[in-house]
Amino acid sequence: MKKLISIVLLLVFTATLVLSGCTDTEAPVATTTEQPESDSQAAEATPEPEQPAPDSDEDITLTLWQDNGDVGLEMFTAIGELFKQEHPNVSIEIVSVPSDQFNAKCMAAITTNTSPDIFWNDWGYMIPLEQHTGGLTDLTNAIPDDEKDMIGQAVLDMGFYNGKQITYPHEVSHVGLGIRTSWLEAIGGTAPKTIDDFMELTRIFQEEDPAGTGAFGFTGYFGPGARYFLSLFVYGAGINDFIVDSAGNPSFNRPAIRDMVKFYASLYHEKLVPEDSINHGYNEMYQLIEGDRVAMFRVGDWNVAGWDELFDGDYTVVPYPTVDRNDQSTASITTMRGAAIPENAPNHEMAIAFAQFNNTYDAQQLHFDIL
Repeated sequence: MKKLISIVLLLVFTATLVLSGCTDTEAPVATTTEQPESDSQAAEATPEPEQPAPDSDEDITLTLWQDNGDVGLEMFTAIGELFKQEHPNVSIEIVSVPSDQFNAKCMAAITTNTSPDIFWNDWGYMIPLEQHTGGLTDLTNAIPDDEKDMIGQAVLDMGFYNGKQITYPHEVSHVGLGIRTSWLEAIGGTAPKTIDDFMELTRIFQEEDPAGTGAFGFTGYFGPGARYFLSLFVYGAGINDFIVDSAGNPSFNRPAIRDMVKFYASLYHEKLVPEDSINHGYNEMYQLIEGDRVAMFRVGDWNVAGWDELFDGDYTVVPYPTVDRNDQSTASITTMRGAAIPENAPNHEMAIAFAQFNNTYDAQQLHFDIL
């Protein structure tokens, strides 16, 4: 048991703190439709081109780099067409960059003054760009106050770094705990309030197997991706500052977090999850969930439409359990995605206008429908 907990703790402590390393993004692998200049091809820095005024009639092409492949291409093409109705002289060029190349190419572009107008990605990708180049625009004043109220300070803070609002939030991903409704009714159970409740419910699901499918009580990542799933339980339990606090001090040794680590390790130790789940990733987890082989599971807002149809509504989404019964449980915000604008963007002001446009009702509907 101690060895198993140590393995989980090691995963927690040694994992990178950049969210790009821990989010469970489920967008297709991006294929490069047009490769931006590689590091080896980077030319010497050139003077910044003179920019047309935002209200100019001069033709403008905004270039946007993103890592969502064809889905991102479809979405931003549609948003670009809406934007063109208000700005007939503006076209959008979307460039797909593979996720594992995104940061290196963006850094090279900033430092060689060959930046596109917009970087669009997870907020965790933007922090290294600002950290290593200091070349991202402070968008604090670009976001209207009423929009800030709608977005919420917690989400804004995800995109705030180095005294600057470096990411303009366009999307957030929410995650809750899913439970197969008819299975819960069959065992006469209720949604778990605490991690102790969760352990007991997991045991009952596995022992009684109400669907007769040999289902496990829970599934998740217990190998290299363990930190991500552990963080869902930690944040869902209302515990902030999982690894370090806002002052940069270690916070992982607090009693509540130690209890949560022991709980998560116990799920594997007590065989309440598949034995080979230590090697599971996205595909294996989904095969279990969609094959009626697990009673409780993670549900992201991107899963709802497909699983409503697949399960014919036979699942319930509830908050994550807490450590103490008096604590307030919640769903988790796993990530925020949005636009970062290089200070040396060729069409800086129009790029800001496009970032703002992405939070209009019609553009947000496209974000929801497509991505």
